[in-house]
Amino acid sequence: MKYDSLLSEYDFSKALLANREKDILLQRTTAGVHRDDLLFLLNDSAIKKYGSQGQKKSFLIALKLAQFEFIALQKNQTPLLLLDDIFDKLDEHRSEKLLSDAASNLRGQVFITCTSWKNELTIDKPLTHFVVENGLIHLSSANKINQVTGI
Repeated sequence: MKYDSLLSEYDFSKALLANREKDILLQRTTAGVHRDDLLFLLNDSAIKKYGSQGQKKSFLIALKLAQFEFIALQKNQTPLLLLDDIFDKLDEHRSEKLLSDAASNLRGQVFITCTSWKNELTIDKPLTHFVVENGLIHLSSANKINQVTGI
């Protein structure tokens, strides 16, 4: 991870003066710490720019899991873990690893959404699988779908 700031290369007052006319025209400040960024690197290359879709997705999930662990340690409580559409760019191996990790006893309650469930994914933890079809929520267990409620 690298902190990217214009101020590491330029003096702040000089940067403000250099951008003054443009800032007046745009009616906003274009130089300063609000424009700083965190660059996440993989082998010294920016993931955002050079990473594959799967690498980007895996990295974002790793950040989410790290955030989860940090909050759990700081608050001494297990927060809910919400993962939205996580299987989109992941292969089967990464998907199974993620499911297994998310379902571990240390994770507490986990909600995962996805647009298509890969029935071939297996984990050795109990899970409840809900399917939304035609405005109805179905509970899926042992490859059998039972209607739970209408929306």
